[in-house]
Amino acid sequence: MNIALSRFLLIVSLFCSTAFAQSLDETGQSAAFLLHEAVTPRRDGGHEALLESLRHMRDPQMRPLYEALANAAQPSLQLHGLLGLIETDESHQVDLEAIGQMSLAPLQAELIARALDEKLMSTEVADQLLTWPGMEPAVKLIVATRLLAQGQFNDPEIPAAAMQGGSLGRRALAALLLAQLQDPRGTEALSALNASTEPQRDTVRAEMLQTAMRHKFNQVAAWAYSIATEPQVNGELEMLALNTGLRFGHVPSMQRWTKQYEALADNLPRRRRMGLLALTVAPYVKADLFDVMIADSDSMLAATGRAGRAIASESPEAGDRIAELIELQHPLLNKWVLRYAEHEASPQSAQFVLLGLIVAFEKGEVSDRLSRLDDAAQAAKLLMDMDPQSSAKLLRPILASDGSDDVLKQAVLLGLIRCQLPSVSDVIDGLTFNQSDTRTLALLLRARDGQKLDGRDLEDFKLIVQGGSRLQDSLRIQAAWAYLKMTDQIRAGIDRALEL
Repeated sequence: MNIALSRFLLIVSLFCSTAFAQSLDETGQSAAFLLHEAVTPRRDGGHEALLESLRHMRDPQMRPLYEALANAAQPSLQLHGLLGLIETDESHQVDLEAIGQMSLAPLQAELIARALDEKLMSTEVADQLLTWPGMEPAVKLIVATRLLAQGQFNDPEIPAAAMQGGSLGRRALAALLLAQLQDPRGTEALSALNASTEPQRDTVRAEMLQTAMRHKFNQVAAWAYSIATEPQVNGELEMLALNTGLRFGHVPSMQRWTKQYEALADNLPRRRRMGLLALTVAPYVKADLFDVMIADSDSMLAATGRAGRAIASESPEAGDRIAELIELQHPLLNKWVLRYAEHEASPQSAQFVLLGLIVAFEKGEVSDRLSRLDDAAQAAKLLMDMDPQSSAKLLRPILASDGSDDVLKQAVLLGLIRCQLPSVSDVIDGLTFNQSDTRTLALLLRARDGQKLDGRDLEDFKLIVQGGSRLQDSLRIQAAWAYLKMTDQIRAGIDRALEL
């Protein structure tokens, strides 16, 4: 991506738009106002959710808007602008020039972290950042962390140098990297962190445990166990430390988990919490860890234990045992199912449990319906991301059936909207929806895919853009953009949004 060329094209675009700009129709003005809301910073950060939603569309025709944001004075706008330019560039890769454009180190660090996490930065560029003159040590640590997680970093002197100064968090992260590289300086520094009297010590230790889990830094299992066994450790940190030890197959951590579980005979809520903790690491622990749960008098814990044991032993019954958990429609178990399907399950097993989660939506309690709607939507999205063709055949009958709950149909449609697949609206080709909220989501999906709307559909879609539906603004802004695009008002809409 050539930033200088993009700036030149922006100037030409703005000049032309001033000279030849068309007037916006009434709905176009509503769309432009919503775009203006997205580019106007708010203290509560609401504008960022709108910008995230626009970027989700990955539309190259938004590049003039992103160029304006990339050159804005406000840091958060600048970050979204640069990310939007990267995501809509043909290469989908950040370059050093874009990074250099970020003048503030924290935002530079966030840009780099997002680019690495979303695979928008090549290993070659990341390597160059480690030796780039003037690069903050804290930013180098972020790069080194991601590269180490990918097995592409082995220079202990970079974290060793960063450990010599800066905040406690920076020094701790440097120590974590050294420990993963099996450098004794890291282990010693983490032990010293345990003995620190600084007030933010436990916050930093929690962040390091989460980082180790996220990036699979398995050399810290013993350190995590040492935290879990501290006499005065707070409960949240103890659970996190124990979970980290379990995640990396640390035998003493498994033994401690069993001992603590057995000591909670009269405390069902805490036993359930311990059970869920064990379930989250089922692929990495011994199968017999779950025997004590299977024998529990609580039916939910017994079912959780059966599922955990089946996963840990790689039993062919794992799918059926997870289906038993789905039937319970417990919010925390549903969240676990989503994580398991996305990160741990085989493609075939993932498809089975995700479809089960969607179908089971109608069986849960009315009181937590909103939470379960989001779970079903995320399940539909994950299904489509994994295998669009076969998943479309599974989801279409739910949408086509008169017997399906309208809220379930809305969940599936929301999942399709969350996808970034081309022509995802093909799933609803030829289908009609009469319930207003369901119809609203279907119209958004079709318009976003560039389908032509006319007659009643177009009039209803205009009302959506103008705020005449219950669609939340983070989705309405996608409708606004789709309307500007279908009516050839993009240039005028962007100009108006930036001028208001």
